[in-house]
Amino acid sequence: MNPAQGSAVGIPILMYHSVAVDADPSFRRFVMHPEAFRAQMDYLAHAGYCTLTVSKVALLLAGDSPLPTRTVALTFDDGFRDFHEAAFPVLQEHGFSATIYVPTSYVGATKGGRPVLSWTLLREIAEGGFECGAHGHLHRRLDQSDYGAALEEARRSRMLLEDGLQKPILSFAYPGGFWNSRAKRAVGAAGFHSACVVGELVASPIDDPLALPRLTVRAWVDVPGLARVLARRPTRAARAASVGRRWLARTPPLLRLRQVGRRRGLWR
Repeated sequence: MNPAQGSAVGIPILMYHSVAVDADPSFRRFVMHPEAFRAQMDYLAHAGYCTLTVSKVALLLAGDSPLPTRTVALTFDDGFRDFHEAAFPVLQEHGFSATIYVPTSYVGATKGGRPVLSWTLLREIAEGGFECGAHGHLHRRLDQSDYGAALEEARRSRMLLEDGLQKPILSFAYPGGFWNSRAKRAVGAAGFHSACVVGELVASPIDDPLALPRLTVRAWVDVPGLARVLARRPTRAARAASVGRRWLARTPPLLRLRQVGRRRGLWR
């Protein structure tokens, strides 16, 4: 399906995790019911959306050509096995592509009590035209690692995926969405051409390809909610809010209190 004619200001990259009926309460917000997921994909198809992998989005954003409208990237973090059971068939029905980010130490095992795709299933998905990206090896926060440890985490996950799938692995997703300039340098040095954060923004040409923002699709988002997510624009105010959320996530509570206090002259 071809995207509509015209030029967009950016390309939404949607972030999913699990598509299943059951979920632990602590992870419930990241588990989309299969019927809700199918309804969302039906909406994208009927609205004329074209799907791209993250690697293709990164190339478009870095190019000089106008961006197509009604284009979206679908990403799935953690490589849960329910992707193959509940999402993969629906995406194939619509001729959609997606990028699955896999933490390599969990392949064929469980993560947070949820089964992760095996190498056999990952190969089937990759052969079906889907992109497999790396999500670290041990799923460690790279912003809390020194450069050497971050480089090893990124490089090892890429090498294992390339060995297991016999395909180049060019995209990375920071575990937990946490990153900093040191982590970004390590991911680039490990050979990745693109990397995803969270950000809650539409990805635009001004974004660093190693820090592409995504929009979270949580469990309770229905079709009208998805339409609102897709209608977001990368405004200056939204980017400022994203920077604030990133600072809150990365800064320990006591340090945040001290920094805010200094700004307000409460203490030195």
